[in-house]
Amino acid sequence: MRIQANIQKPRMASHGLSLEPARQRLLTAEGEALRFPIDGSSFFLGSHQECVIRREDAQPRHAEARWREGTLWVRGEDTLANGRACKDWTPLGDGGHIQLGDINQPALSLAVLSEQNSTPSNQTLALTYFGDATAPNIARGVENQPGRLSRLLSENSPVQVQGVLLRGGRLNHLAKAALPVTMAAVGLGGVGACVAGLIHGINTPLLVMGGITALGGGLAAYSSWQDAPGHWKAATRRAELAGIPSQQVQVTSLAAAPSAKQFDQAWKKSLSNWPQARQVVYLSGHGYQDRAAGISFQHVAETVKGAEAILLDACNGGQIEGLLKLASSARVAVCSEHTVRASGFPLDAMFGPKDFPQDSRALATSLVQSAAKGRPAESLVAVDLEALKNKLLPSLEKLARRLKHADKLETKEALDSSEKTDTTGQSTVDLGSFLAQLPQTPEVAATQQALNETVLAMVGHGTLSFDRYSPTHMPESWRELMNHLRR
Repeated sequence: MRIQANIQKPRMASHGLSLEPARQRLLTAEGEALRFPIDGSSFFLGSHQECVIRREDAQPRHAEARWREGTLWVRGEDTLANGRACKDWTPLGDGGHIQLGDINQPALSLAVLSEQNSTPSNQTLALTYFGDATAPNIARGVENQPGRLSRLLSENSPVQVQGVLLRGGRLNHLAKAALPVTMAAVGLGGVGACVAGLIHGINTPLLVMGGITALGGGLAAYSSWQDAPGHWKAATRRAELAGIPSQQVQVTSLAAAPSAKQFDQAWKKSLSNWPQARQVVYLSGHGYQDRAAGISFQHVAETVKGAEAILLDACNGGQIEGLLKLASSARVAVCSEHTVRASGFPLDAMFGPKDFPQDSRALATSLVQSAAKGRPAESLVAVDLEALKNKLLPSLEKLARRLKHADKLETKEALDSSEKTDTTGQSTVDLGSFLAQLPQTPEVAATQQALNETVLAMVGHGTLSFDRYSPTHMPESWRELMNHLRR
């Protein structure tokens, strides 16, 4: 799900970035990608003329850095690596950042970017926006997005937005706001039944029934209490969206919950209004393995054909299982395998440019690169959906067959020690982390190469994830491996 969360500082991971070293870049606070040596030699960063990476606003003359064993190491008197002083050599880690001076200085963030044709295109970018603001904890963030787009896009912008924002019906929100009180009353009724059972002698059936009712009502009231104020606000606030629609942004605000029909209408209207445009789908709301913003990936796959990109502004969007369902709908995707801030992706940074790369892969890379300074999640990736389906998936199948006959304890230890990416069940695992933990066999190397070709760009900490309880549409050998490791 997308949650209201403070994004943690980048940390040193137990694994390398697991992507080609030649693609490593340092991103400035403005999103500019800077190259640096990866041959092990030292180089300097700072305001001094001899620095490989110069920053005029840097306080110290220089800090020293070097690439060693797949990790960028930094040291400097007035330099911070991931917010901490690094007077001695300090590893930066996946998605780490360097600050030259005090904590308020702009940071250089480590990222992975692919090289693609960056020829600009003046063709219209038609954005089909579908936002689910029915959940109280992310409602404000999702509701503000159309307005942010409206203020951002000028008349000469290449971006046109067509879409729907769902807020949920007032009666529905009122019912959910009253749920804790209702459940508490049920619990009190159960307590009353227990008392009645004691008064009329020890009436065991009545006592058991009353106890179960009291416990169930109390737990239900407790679990729903936290969201009750949010549902109350959703039921009583004004429903209008200031400034929407505008000339560039045609978004309808509806007091309804998400439905496949509404999504279909928004997509078809985009196609009708801009038939020659580059079509982009933007889903904003809670995210799960098989859906985002209340719309299942299966339905998206059945409805959307020929889109250039799908942006999953939702938690847990970077899961292989879900992305596979979208592979027939679009060429590329932008997503995160981690939780996403309630405010969502930084739309100003992503859609503010006056032109976008003509190549689809370059477009996805540029969107991730532009979003870097907004830090919407612990990780953000651009995914080549064609490579995911035709290269990574077959590699995973071969790797699973190899691991099925390998040392089970060794493989299980690698899986258990890999980084988990979800916030609840801890069942989703970062693939890059898992591959880094395994003994390096030809099958592991081939899967690593396929992952390199699938992940076009990565900012932050993480690649793509998979579920230890794999769904049926994953390769049979992979599902058998996961079942084998659980036994």
